[in-house]
Formats: sequence, structure tokens, C-alpha cells
Amino acid sequence: MNHRKFKPKPGDLIEIPRKGGYKDWALYMGDGDVVHLTSDGASGDTSTRFSRSEEIGVIKREPLADVAGNNSWKVNNRSDIIWNPLPVDKIIKKAKENIGCRVRYKVLSANCEHFVNSLRYGIQISFQFKPKPGDLIEIRRGLFTHWALYIGHEDVVHLTSDGASGDTSTRFSRSEGIGVIKREPLDEVVGNDSWKVNNGSDGMWNPLPVDKIIKKANEMIGCRVRYKVLSANCEHFVNSLRYGIEISFQFKPKPGDLIEIRRGLFTHWALYIGHGDVVHLNFDGVSGDTSTRFSRSEGIGVIEREPLDEVVGNDSWKVNNGSDGMWNPLPVDKIIKKAKEMIGYRVRYNVLSANCEHFVNSLRYGKGVSFQVIAGIGIFGATAFFSPVAAVAALGAACLFNVFPSVSSSLNSTSLNSTSLNSTSLNSTSVKSTKQT
Repeated sequence: MNHRKFKPKPGDLIEIPRKGGYKDWALYMGDGDVVHLTSDGASGDTSTRFSRSEEIGVIKREPLADVAGNNSWKVNNRSDIIWNPLPVDKIIKKAKENIGCRVRYKVLSANCEHFVNSLRYGIQISFQFKPKPGDLIEIRRGLFTHWALYIGHEDVVHLTSDGASGDTSTRFSRSEGIGVIKREPLDEVVGNDSWKVNNGSDGMWNPLPVDKIIKKANEMIGCRVRYKVLSANCEHFVNSLRYGIEISFQFKPKPGDLIEIRRGLFTHWALYIGHGDVVHLNFDGVSGDTSTRFSRSEGIGVIEREPLDEVVGNDSWKVNNGSDGMWNPLPVDKIIKKAKEMIGYRVRYNVLSANCEHFVNSLRYGKGVSFQVIAGIGIFGATAFFSPVAAVAALGAACLFNVFPSVSSSLNSTSLNSTSLNSTSLNSTSVKSTKQT
């Protein structure tokens, strides 16, 4: 991009937009070079959508073209209308003295914009990272987000799970426990993660008056409350403070969604049917038929409707409709209807051919398939876990997965048989189910 029209002069501030709406700032020194504060030794400390909170920065002199890279830039001395800039010789002298210094970088109080404003005006100020009291702070924790409410003086109030900030910091969210509402510095809550101000729901609801938001937040500090990922998580808490509405957008399974629940090395599966409930195949009356390292091989299972929180217990879960890329899910009304029709039935359970994952996939896709049979146990490795008979059963399952296409595919049309489940599944011998009375 041609920037000649900007013609920067020594002492000018250079604004460089970075992907995500944030800006990096540098001070023009002349001869095509700038001095700027870089984070972790790399230019553009505000180049990501979520800004890092705190680390060590380095002040460098580099060519403007290198610092800007593929981004655009412009001269922006906008604060000249507020403050008088220092004499250019003093600006340049101070900038040169700082080259090579390692300094503490803090996104709220010592970022690249604070640095260049201190050089040009003698005032450390940044206009881009200025949460206001009452703002909601979204903090990235892997695939999930933690939420806090900014109350001023660089502090936030937030609901922490088990006394630790970031209750949504794991790939599989904890379902239930005791939470503590704390006031802590934003930098400490964020840690090495990244964050942004997100009042996105202002478009749906009017925020409460700021003084009421802050008053309520302060009153809650120190309270121990029940934490439930579906109905009382950190996002519910901050939305209740800002809008008076308890809502969370990140843990919202929809009817027909498959729920994957971690049980050690294996997973239990359930189908969400709405109102916080799931339908699942419960082996021996205990949810989580794959909860041990060596799953039970065969027995009688019961199809039950239970609250998701109770099925999950102290384990962790996620929505996983990953097979939508292979098969089209059935219409939601049909999925839910079939699931409800099965509630209370006692059916034959077989870890290789009729487990909880086969069951939910038969409901959502009409395909009785379990990927952990192949991935977790191994097609021929079943002999190490069960018996030679189990190995033969695993081979049969492999045929159903079309792993060995030379084997007859006629097994694909066999049923799991229950009197009310007609979808395709993996049993090559029909076992009639009976409804539990």
C-alpha cells in the first residue's frame, strides 16, 4: 500500500490497525524508522482480537514498513487538540534513550499507546483499552470463555468455580459445584489468556443504571453460591448484574443435540431433549456405561430421561454433533419423538454393538454407530480387552463401519431391535426390548 500521502514527520504518532479492530502505535523518528513498544519481542501488541493482559515488552527502533507489515497505517496526532506536544528534539531524545529497554507491559495501564503518548505529550494514556464500570469482560479460555464485570480501578467481580477463576477454562465444562464471587484485579483474572469488553447484549436489553450494577456486584462479593453450567455459570451471573437477566449463550444445547460426557478415558453419550433433560442408555442402572477403563461387555440397559446435570455429575461434557459432516440429522421433531418413545425400555447392552453411543447416533442419524469402539478399543485389539468372541464382534462392527468393504454389507440393515426403535443399528441378532414398568 502506498503511504506517501501521509508524509510523517519526526515526532508524529503512527496508528496501525490490526486485525480484530485494535491498533498498534509507534512514534516516527525519521529516515523511515519508528520507535515502539512491542509485546514479547514482536511488533503489534494489540494485533489480536483478544488482547494479552500482562507481560514483558521491549522498546525497539525498526523500519515503519516492517512494523506495519501488511497492515495499513496513518499519522494520528489527534490528541494535539487536548495537549500541546513536547518539542520535537525532546520527543526524539527521549525515544532514543528508551530503545532496547525491557519494560512491564500491561494492557490497561502500560501498552503501546500509553508509551507513545508519554513520549509526545508527557502523558500516559490509552483510548482503546478503557473498560468502564459496568462493562462485561469476556476472557478466552481455550474454546470456552470466562466472564467478569468491570467495577473500576482495574478490578472485576466474577463467579469462580471451586475457588479458581475461569470456570469455563477447560475443553469439557464442569457441570456443577460451589462457586465463590470474588473481586480481583483484571490482570490476575486474565492471567496469560486474552480478553475484550463485550456488551453485545445491549442490543437486546437495556443495561441497568451503572450505580445499581456496581452496588449489586459489591454486595455479592464473598458470597458462596451454587454453580451449574447450564443455569448458573459465570456468564449468567454477569448478565444478571448488567441486565437483570440470567442468561448464557455459550452452554446452550438444543433439542436433538448429542452430549458427550467424559468418563476417564472413555465417554458416555446422551441426547438432549430440552428443559435441561437428556435421554440416554443407562447400563445396570448407573449412568455412564463407559465410565471405567474396561467397560462392561454385555448386560441389560435401561433408557432413561434424566437432568443433564445429574447424568454429568462431577464429570465434564460438551455438545458434539461431529457426525453431521457425514450424515444429515433427522428432523428434530422425529428425533425427540423417537427418544421419548424409548424412555423406560429395557434393552440389551453390548459394548461393541449396542452401547450408549450407538443408541444416540441411531436417534439423531438413524445410524447405530460407535466411534469409540474402533478408536478406543481397536478392531482386532478387542482380544486384549475382552475375549476372542469379542474380537469377532469387533470385526463385525468394522464391517458396519465399512472398514473392510469386501465383507458383506448386509449387516447394515439389521436392527438394534426394540419393539419401538426401528432405526438402523448394529445388532446382527435381534433382541426384543421390553418396556420397564
